[in-house]
Parts: sequence; structure tokens; C-alpha cells
Amino acid sequence: MIEAIRDAVSMMTGRITQQSIDEVLQLTDMTHVVGQVVKLIGRAPSMKGLCPFHNENTPSFTINTDQKVYYCHGCRAGGNAVQFVMETQSLSFKEAIEYMAQLVGFELRYEQFSESDQRRYQQERSRRGRLLECNEAANAWFIKNFHNPRLGREAKIYANRGRELSLSTLESFEVGFAPDSFDALNRYLQNQGFDADLIVQAGLSRPGRNGGLIDRFRNRLMYPIRNRLGDLVGFGGRALSADDNAKYLNSPDTWIGEPNQSRALYKKGDVVFGLDHVKRNIRRQPKGQRRVMLVEGNLDVMMLHQEGFDHAVCASGTKVTVEQLREIAKVADVIELVFDGDGPGRAATQEVIPRCIETGLDGYAVLLPGEIIEGKRKGDDPDSYLRKAGKDAFEQTLKSADDIITVWVCLLLEDASFTSSGKTRLLQKVGQILPWIVDPIRRELVVDQVRQLLRARGIEVSNRLINSAQSKRSGSHSGHSPRAMTPQLVVPEKQLEVVVTALRFPQLLTELRDSKRHNLLRHAALREALLLLAEQASAQPRVTPMHVNLWLQELRDDDVRQLLLKELSRPSPIDGTFDDLTASRSAHRHVVLLLDQLELQLLRQLLKVTIKGDQPIAKQQQIERQIRVLEKKVANFTRGNRQRA
Repeated sequence: MIEAIRDAVSMMTGRITQQSIDEVLQLTDMTHVVGQVVKLIGRAPSMKGLCPFHNENTPSFTINTDQKVYYCHGCRAGGNAVQFVMETQSLSFKEAIEYMAQLVGFELRYEQFSESDQRRYQQERSRRGRLLECNEAANAWFIKNFHNPRLGREAKIYANRGRELSLSTLESFEVGFAPDSFDALNRYLQNQGFDADLIVQAGLSRPGRNGGLIDRFRNRLMYPIRNRLGDLVGFGGRALSADDNAKYLNSPDTWIGEPNQSRALYKKGDVVFGLDHVKRNIRRQPKGQRRVMLVEGNLDVMMLHQEGFDHAVCASGTKVTVEQLREIAKVADVIELVFDGDGPGRAATQEVIPRCIETGLDGYAVLLPGEIIEGKRKGDDPDSYLRKAGKDAFEQTLKSADDIITVWVCLLLEDASFTSSGKTRLLQKVGQILPWIVDPIRRELVVDQVRQLLRARGIEVSNRLINSAQSKRSGSHSGHSPRAMTPQLVVPEKQLEVVVTALRFPQLLTELRDSKRHNLLRHAALREALLLLAEQASAQPRVTPMHVNLWLQELRDDDVRQLLLKELSRPSPIDGTFDDLTASRSAHRHVVLLLDQLELQLLRQLLKVTIKGDQPIAKQQQIERQIRVLEKKVANFTRGNRQRA
């Protein structure tokens, strides 16, 4: 069905009308959408099941059918119906709406663009959308150059003969060519309607000394870097000239707005090259056994896919980060580390294994052959080893690989000195990984395994070391996966309840902003989120929870977004939905009561400060009067609520 939707979408012209999107979201049954992937148990509005984003045995994934949101208490994945479809089916927003429309049998309407409409539409597009469009246009140009018989000749020779990559592999990975020109790409993109600032922001060009722009990628074999959802967020390029100082070059970190003050479109340490391919391929593997092979180079990934190892990905020109491993953990249960057989490759293997454990990933590690030449370790990379040894030998190497703990300890032992201080440092390193193993059974198995490996070298792991690791773990790590290991955002309960109630009954958003009572929310990030959502709501004639769910995805603060999604996934304490008049009045009274209680807290704190600061008695009396008025109001509110109940 997904393939049919992709084909249909590619033939559409224009974008889906906003009215169509609203109607699809309104008609969507959250249980039907999620039920395509997850077996749900329980009763609406609150249902649960095994999370599709990480491996678990006990359901921690919940949905709220009224709010049409999902949240996993294990890995903290959360979002709305559209986000769920995009994540689980690897679809763009437009494709996700297409998919949901088919599920509910709704015929979408599309805007047909005239020239003036096109200009208006381009102005309305978000900066992120324009950056992605710029990248796609550059990618199409690179591909066209590669297939140009004259211009792309050298690049084709290198890819076909030098790297033995087939035409179908090159097409699958959209390999292109950046010619040896200072500004050819820049001129092409500006002719396509992209302004100079955008081209620079996308990382495709940089300002030159004479005021013009200089292309970042020149005389390089090019390959696009797509995120897990398939968005083209950056590029990698392999130099075709031996004189080039940088053999491999990636796009710089790209920000949608001001650097470090807005969300990133592309950060090298967040994106995993090839994961968009693997996410599609991995569905064929049984759940619980889904594997991802992590290698070092982009071209290694392409060759491995060509030879049938279509679960290979790489970190794309950077050290493997926890964020990248978290991306892998969203689609895989097991990781296979196959780094280069040289010294840096073995060091990278040793370095990344504790991060795998930290993110809840288990798996295997392959140490490719190598030898010491002139004091340095040289060795094969996956591509060269595959070509040298053949597919069968490579497959056998994977099957006979040791688990990551065994490989890690063996690598530690290779580098360790067996003096008293050397043994101490070794045991300290071992102790550091144990707190990350949250499953007590697995932790015990790992402890036994490490003990045996070290005992063979005459090193005893004391119970004191294990108990120390236990105490570090206690109370600091819980849940099933990496997200659960990071500290939860702490927000005062009443302030959080105000915002969540306003999200359930969106008419309260602008009311809170216009009355200025949002200033009673002293938590800055929560207050900022409320104001952003209120701004969006004020531009919408009729706001529904589905609109709010979409706007939540635009919040810059990931912790706030996750917390709000988590709360929205819970059953509402107020009976009825946002369009129910009685429920809306109850929500309004509830928020007013909460705000009065918050104001009362602030006044009491202010009174203490005033008394301690020896302020005029008139000032103290004024605050005391305000407190009495509010106390009486809160008491009446509370009494009235009890009577209504």
C-alpha cells in the first residue's frame, strides 16, 4: 500500500489543501492508525501496547484516543497520528496525509498553482522546507552531472572501476558529481529561485573574498545524506583528486534559524547515513531480531548493500555519538559493529561499545584483519575485505563475531598494562559500563562474563566494584532505552496542569495569553511553549486538538515537547471533549482555579520577602488583603466544584 501511495503522490501537482488536512485529521481514528502496527489493549480513551520504536516485553506505549496522541514511557517517543505514520512507515508529511486519507476513505483536494500562486506558496513555505528544497535541487543537479557523458566521466570511472559500484547501487544511493568549478552550483541554484543567503545557510556555498559565493563541494563524488524519515538534510563528498587535502567532506551543521538558537536541520552527530534505506529493508526481519550493521564509510555502506548486506549504515564522517546510536535503536534490536581493521578502527570499536551499552543496544563486533607495518597497524575496511575475501567469507565472519562485551574487554586487555595501577584503571573502566545495564539479569550475565575474561589473565573483579556500580545505577537509570536514562524535565505540577488543560481545550490558549495570566507560569520553557502555541492558535479560525498536536512538533525544546505529549497521552480529569460546552466551562473553571492558586503562592512568597526586607507596613497590608481575597475566591471555587461533582 505504501508503494502505491508513493507513486500516487509523485504524480500529484500542488499541495494538499489545509481544509483537506483538517478533515483527514478529524476523521482519523487513532486506534485504527496505531492498530496497523501495534496490538492495542485496554479501553478508549487510554490504551497501550508494545512500543514499535524500541524492543520491550512489557507494554509502556500508550495512546489517548481523544487527544489523538501517543507516548512511550520507556523510550519517550511521542507525537500525533501524522507523526506516528511518518515514523513507522518512513513517509513525508504529505505522504502520511495520503496514507491516512486512504485509511478513512477520504478524497483529498489539491491546490493547483498558477504563477502568482507559486510565488505566494514559496513565500509561505517554512525556512526548513526551503532548505530541504534547496538540497533536493542541488542533488538533482549533482546526479545530472554524474550521468553527463563528458562532465561525469572521471567520477563514473572512479565509482564503477575504482569502487566497483554498480549502476543500480549508484542510482539507489543517488550518487552524483560536483564539477571542479568555483560557483557552478551557486549559479544554478540562484537560477532556480533560491537566494544567496539560503544557499549559504544550506551549507552548499560560502562567501568568497570578493563578495561572491564559492561552492563548498568541487570535483567530488557526491552522495546525499538523508535522515531517518528520508529528508535530504546534507551531503557528503569524496575527493576525486589526490591533491585535495580533505579526502571526505560533509555539509556543515545546518540550522533552520540562528545557529545554536534554533532547531538543527543537519548535525553530523545526529544523522546516520543509510538509515532511511535500512528502515525500509529491516521490516523483513523478525521483530526482536532486527539488525543494523554499523561501519565507518559511506562507500562501505553502498558496497555492502550491493552485496546483499542491506542493513549497513555509517556515522558519516564523525565519531559515533550516543544520539546516532539512539536513532539506530529506534529501528533495530541488535547492532553489528564492523569498523576498519587499522589502529583507529580498533580504537573506534573500543570507544563505541560503552555507548552502545549506554543506549540499550546489544550486539556483536567484528575485528577485521590487520597487521603492524612500520609501527602502525594497517588493516582492511569492510569494502576492501568484502572484495578480497568474498561474500561468503564476509558472511561467515559476521556469524562468528563475538558479542560486544567480549570484544570490548579483549581490546581493553590488549592496551592494558598489568602493573597494579594498570589493573586498577582497567577495573575502573569495566565498572563504568555496569550502571548503564538496566536489566538485572543481563547485568549479572555481563558481570560473570567479564569476571571469566579477566580471571583468565589473572585479574579478579571484586564484589566491591560490582556494588559500587550498583549504587551508581540505583535511582538514576530506569526504563527500557536511552531516552529513559536521561533526566526527566521537572516542572511544577500546577503550572504543567494549566498548560496541558489548555492544550486539551485549545480555546484557552489565546485566553491565557490575552489575560496576561500566562506570566504566573514561572517555568520559562513552559511559558515560552504556551506563548508559541497561543500565537499559532490566534491565526487559526477554529482550533482543534489535532492542530495543537501538529504545533507541538515545532517546539524547539525537546524535553518540554516530550513532557506535554506524555501528559496528553494520559486520561483527562475533565469529562468531555474540547467541543463540548459543559466540558469547556469545566476546563475554564479548572484553569482559573489553578492560576488563582499559583498567584496565591507567589503572593505568600512576596509577603515573606517584604517582611524580611523591612518594607513599609502599608505594602505588607496591601499584599495581605490580596491574599485574603484570593483565599476566599479559591475556597468558593473549591466548594462550588465539590457541589457540582
